[in-house]
Amino acid sequence: MIIVSARGSIRVDGRSLANTVLFACGAAAVAVLLGSFEAIALGMTNLRGRAAANVICVIPLAAPAAFWWLGLQRLGPIAAVAVRGLAGAVAISGIALSPIPFLLVAAAMKEIPSSAFEAARVALRPASRLVRVLLPMLRNAMVAGFLLTAVILIVVGLTYFPVVSLGPVVEHLVGNF
Repeated sequence: MIIVSARGSIRVDGRSLANTVLFACGAAAVAVLLGSFEAIALGMTNLRGRAAANVICVIPLAAPAAFWWLGLQRLGPIAAVAVRGLAGAVAISGIALSPIPFLLVAAAMKEIPSSAFEAARVALRPASRLVRVLLPMLRNAMVAGFLLTAVILIVVGLTYFPVVSLGPVVEHLVGNF
């Protein structure tokens, strides 16, 4: 956090900044894991209703993570215990922002040359195909999804909670009365 003293000097609290970065990276990792899994699962199958499934995967982005958090708190005592602390915040924020990596990975899957994947389909088992061919082709989209999600979480965190002490502002307001 940014701490402003009464004299106007600015100092960064390293512990709060580390907690913010830890939260953002954890939530971004959850978002990438969930969003990439959804995109790969939908991209590799020919299911009826795939367009509806794509819309369902993007729905969590419609509301901020705080609304999902409050909704889970109202489900009862078991859910209220499960979503507390850093782990709960990471899980809820990761789920709420999973559409960002989902959209990036889904777009990258559409750009994969079909000949490369068909050659792998003939020569490799399904698990090897995924690990040795598909994931390396999607790595850039996954990294972009991670970075974009982490930056969004850090910027939002610093936007809403930027200043711990508003000494000069309070002194100015009180002095004007």
